[in-house]
Amino acid sequence: MAARLDRAASEAEMTDAAQALADYSSGALLRWVIAHQPDHHPLIVAAADVLNARLAADSPEDAVAWVTKLAPTEWRAKYALQAANTINFGRPDLTVQLLPLIPDAQLRTATAAALWSGLAQKAPEVGIRLALKSTDAVVRNEAVITLATNLADQDPNGATQLVNDAALDLEHTQLCIALIGRSIALKNPAAAAAWVDSLEPDFQSAYVVNTVLGLYREQDAQAAKAWGGKHGASL
Repeated sequence: MAARLDRAASEAEMTDAAQALADYSSGALLRWVIAHQPDHHPLIVAAADVLNARLAADSPEDAVAWVTKLAPTEWRAKYALQAANTINFGRPDLTVQLLPLIPDAQLRTATAAALWSGLAQKAPEVGIRLALKSTDAVVRNEAVITLATNLADQDPNGATQLVNDAALDLEHTQLCIALIGRSIALKNPAAAAAWVDSLEPDFQSAYVVNTVLGLYREQDAQAAKAWGGKHGASL
């Protein structure tokens, strides 16, 4: 069946041939694409497109293995993004492995945000475990920020504990704490102020205080002024 790929004269013919071979054996299509990988001819790309989509949908572990072995070129960036978006919640542990292979920061962040936001709603314990397990600093930072922000409404203390356990750098730690405080303050500024007071001193930065203070004063300017003064801030 691989002979059909060799005879294909157009992208449409190649796509049809690749789909037929994938129906018979994704492994056979994988071997054919790998053998022709150095040639980035549009026809080879058409076959690789079919392969990546099929592996991501039917055999995500094989998809990650195939993408990971690709050279760090536009091919790997393209297929890592496509596979991550296809696999997503089905195997979040595999999706996390693909995120570092997406060089475009905007695309990686969007893909990661969808994953972490979904996990925060559906399986927060899974998201937290994967975030803390990640050894990639960028992925870890994005995960903790998104998870902590999404968890703040239901469990601010749990979100705070996640930030503490993640041991992020100072900038990202303060950002996470401020986002948690803002999430609480949008519903109950006084509760947010009390939450800040309960934090360890290292978490009570001016950035965090001012984030909550700005929303607190909209509800109760006098109480906000007194609270901000206690933290060395002013309206």
